[in-house]
Amino acid sequence: MTIKPILALGAALALALTGAVRTQAPSSATLVVSAADALQPGRADYQAEGVNDHLVVQMAIDRAHQRGGGRVVLSDGKFNLGGPVELRSYVTLEGQGAGSLE
Repeated sequence: MTIKPILALGAALALALTGAVRTQAPSSATLVVSAADALQPGRADYQAEGVNDHLVVQMAIDRAHQRGGGRVVLSDGKFNLGGPVELRSYVTLEGQGAGSLE
């Protein structure tokens, strides 16, 4: 009867020694942030106002991270980033529309 705990301990030790880590998020979310001048602003989870939009983008990134990862999609339109945006583990940031890399 003591064999099962020893096997479980051995498996845990093997995982620790091989450095096995989770490479995928357990779940993923897609959150949309709409620019102030977006063509369809009603289809977004977050709405930017055209001033300090980095705060709204960061809120979406943080929320996706809390959910275990996912995508944050910036809609068409222009975002006024008045400060830095910090990406988090298992979260990707995607731009939509023409000039998304300006």
